[in-house]
Amino acid sequence: MERLRTQHRREQSRRQQQKVVTLLVQCHQEEKAIRDIAYPDHLTTGQFAKEALLGGARCALPVRLRTGRLLVIECKVSNRELNSVKRLIREAGGKAQRWRQEFGEIVVPAVVLAGVYRLRHLIEAQDTYRLTIFWEHDLAPLRRVL
Repeated sequence: MERLRTQHRREQSRRQQQKVVTLLVQCHQEEKAIRDIAYPDHLTTGQFAKEALLGGARCALPVRLRTGRLLVIECKVSNRELNSVKRLIREAGGKAQRWRQEFGEIVVPAVVLAGVYRLRHLIEAQDTYRLTIFWEHDLAPLRRVL
């Protein structure tokens, strides 16, 4: 049963990531085939990568914005409130802290979420980890950022 849940979550996550990639392309972002980003300048403005290592931690979608900042998007799906701690706080929040320590304020950590999350974890993600939250069912705010 647990393997089935994990497989389902992975499929949801892949679908979610593809939805964000489609939006990036629609917003005239260009995909760059790069697997390791040691410095933000490895992406030029208007470029994004899929599943790249950023400062040693995997990032679903790093995007170099036209402002020069690096929007680092994590795609997270949670089917239970209990999982929201792992997906949002430990995974996305932990990476956000690491990337900010490594690269400073040029990095804008963000998550695209789908599923069930506890309100207190959403608030913690924003207040403590300074994560920008987008919802998969409404990507219009992300489109405006791009």
